[in-house]
Amino acid sequence: MESKLRIIYEDKYIIILHKPAGVATQTKNVGEPDMCSYVKNYLNGGYVGLINRLDRQVEGLVLMAKSSGMAAILNRQLIEHKMEKSYRAKVYIDSKDNTVITDSYVRLSDHISFDKIKNLSTICDKTVVDAKIGELEYKMTDVKIEENYSIADVDIHLFTGRHHQIRLQLSNIGMPILGDLKYGTPDSIAYSKVHGYRSIDLCAYKLKFIHPSNGVELTFAI
Repeated sequence: MESKLRIIYEDKYIIILHKPAGVATQTKNVGEPDMCSYVKNYLNGGYVGLINRLDRQVEGLVLMAKSSGMAAILNRQLIEHKMEKSYRAKVYIDSKDNTVITDSYVRLSDHISFDKIKNLSTICDKTVVDAKIGELEYKMTDVKIEENYSIADVDIHLFTGRHHQIRLQLSNIGMPILGDLKYGTPDSIAYSKVHGYRSIDLCAYKLKFIHPSNGVELTFAI
C-alpha cells in the first residue's frame, strides 16, 4: 500500500497525504487497507487524528494530526470555517440544463439527510429529523458545449462536510459528476461508461489552514 500513497508534507505535529481514488480514508472492514492504518503503521502505532475524510472513490489531500491536542485545534478550524477545502470536478450537463452554466461563483445551501443503511444522502426539508445544512460554492472554469449536452470543469469551495455532499448537491442542480454511479443520471452514467471513467472525477486538490502549533497559514495543492 505504501507504494500507492504519497506524503505531501510532514512535521512532528501533522501529516498530509495524497490519497488515490479507490482507497478508503478510514474503514472498519478487517484486513482492508486504508489511509489511517497506513499512517499508523508509518508512525509505528502513534496517534492518528483524521481531520478531513474523503469518499473512497475521491482522490485528494488528506490531513491528519499526530496528537489529540493538535487534532482538536484543527477540528475547531473546521467548525469555525477557518479551513479552506477546494475541489475540482468534471460534470455532465444536459442540454436543457444549460442555464446552470456560469463563470461566477454560485452558492448552494441545502438540508441533507443521510441513510446509513442505504449509504445514500438526499436533499430534504429542514424539518426532517437529523437533517444537516450543507453549503458550498462552485464556479465553472471550462465548458465544452455539444449539441445534446455539455461537459464542464468545476472549481468547488466546500464549507461543510456532509456525507457525499458535493456529489449530491451538484447532481441536484443538474450537474452530476462524471464517473458517479450513485448520484449520476442515466445520461451521465452512460457517458461515463462510454468514455472510460472508472472512478468519480472529483479531487480534493487544495487545503488551506492555520498550523495548529505555530499559527502559520499553510496552503497545499496538487
